[in-house]
This record gives sequence, C-alpha cells and structure tokens, in this order.
Amino acid sequence: MTTTTEVSRVSIRVVEAAAGWDWFVQAFRLFRTQPWMWILLLFVQIGIQGALRAVPFIGPLASTVLAFVFQAGFLVACTEAIQGKPIRVELLFEGFKRNTSRLLGLGGVALFLGWLILMLMVAAFLLLSPLSFNELIRYIANPQALDPAVALSLLAPLLLAAVVAALLATPLLMALWFAGALVMLEGLDVSSAMRLSFSASLRNWLPLTVYGLAAIPIAIAAILPLGLGLLVAVPVFQISIFMAYREMCVRVPEVSSEPS
Repeated sequence: MTTTTEVSRVSIRVVEAAAGWDWFVQAFRLFRTQPWMWILLLFVQIGIQGALRAVPFIGPLASTVLAFVFQAGFLVACTEAIQGKPIRVELLFEGFKRNTSRLLGLGGVALFLGWLILMLMVAAFLLLSPLSFNELIRYIANPQALDPAVALSLLAPLLLAAVVAALLATPLLMALWFAGALVMLEGLDVSSAMRLSFSASLRNWLPLTVYGLAAIPIAIAAILPLGLGLLVAVPVFQISIFMAYREMCVRVPEVSSEPS
C-alpha cells in the first residue's frame, strides 16, 4: 500500500518585458483597495525601525537585520488583500511568528555582504587614489584644505570604485529581491531562497530592467510634492515586489508516493 503526498516546489516563469510596468499598475490597484491601512502599516514599520536606529551602535544593525522580517509582514498583507480580506496591523508582525530565524539569517547575510561590498569599494578607491592613506585622512578631517586640482584627480578613482561596488551589488540585489518572499511564503532556507531569487532575476532581466527604469520617474514624482507622495509610493513599491514574485515564482505541486 502506498501513501500519496503533495509537496510544493517553486518553478521560475519568464514573463514579458511589459510586465515590469504592469507590476506597478497592479500594486497601485491593490493599494487603492485599502489605502489608509497600507499607509498605517508603513508608519508602524517606520516608527519601530526609527526607534531602533536611535539606539547607539546596535540599533542600526538590528534595524537592518529586521528589514526582511518586516517585509515578510507586508508580503502576508499582500496575500490577504489580494483575496479581498481586510488588512490588519498585526499582519506586519507575521515574520516574528514564523520563519523568523530564516528571515533574520537573510537579514544578517544581507548586512554582512553589504558591508563587504562597501569595504571592497573603499579598498578599490584607496588602491586607485593618487594620494596616500594619511593624506586622504587629513583631507577628510579638513576638507577646506582640499585643492580643486587634487579633488579633480580623485574623481576618476571614486567613479571606478563606484563601478566596482555596482558590479558587486547587482548580483547581491538579484539574490535578495525575492528571497524574503521565498522564505516567508514558501518556507525555503536562506541559501535556497537566494539562489532561486538570483535565477528568477537573471532569467527575467528584461522586465526587471523595465521595472527599474519605471521606478525612477515614480520615485521622483513621489518626492517632489514635499515628499508626501512617498506615503503612496513606498507601499506601492513593497506591493510591486509581491506582484513580480507571484508572476515569476510559481508554486508547482509535486505528488510523491511512499510505501506505508
């Protein structure tokens, strides 16, 4: 006699380039169903993370590590809202109730690799700079003493170091983009989630490029009216990640038979 068990896995779907814009459209539509609740979730998250960042030393680190835990709450809110259910503030804390250690681990990995990229950028600048380390420290301590000709000589090394950082940060961003959703909604471990997120981003580079280009004017438009547009733009950006995730990462049930 055999027992049939349904196990879920995640399959990557390649979508059209136009989907990059459509994720914002879908996100805004979902935002409009319960706008004040989305804004309230944003305020609660900003309040908590702002209070954490006010704590010397450990606060900013803790806030960064917890970023994926709060993102998980937004993702759960998305799954509720898209089913027509009301959003509740307590959904923001769902990441503290399940898959917490994995979400914290994801935040820790992001923090470590982010600092590593920053250190590599600084190292690249120091290697390319025409000035010695001591001279750079002296100019940092007293920027008024920096001669315009010297400042101009530092421009090329700074730009090259920024290019190095961008080249290193891009694959990290790809690995993290859907990792929070894969950990929270699919229960994947950190390494599996990052690998799958990177693969999904790589295979869908064209719609994600469109998404990134579309994000620029949206962000500018949100900042212009005294930054008030960010009350809408930030939740919409959060929701758009969920919209992209649900189109690219499809849950596929697998049926396995086990003898009993």
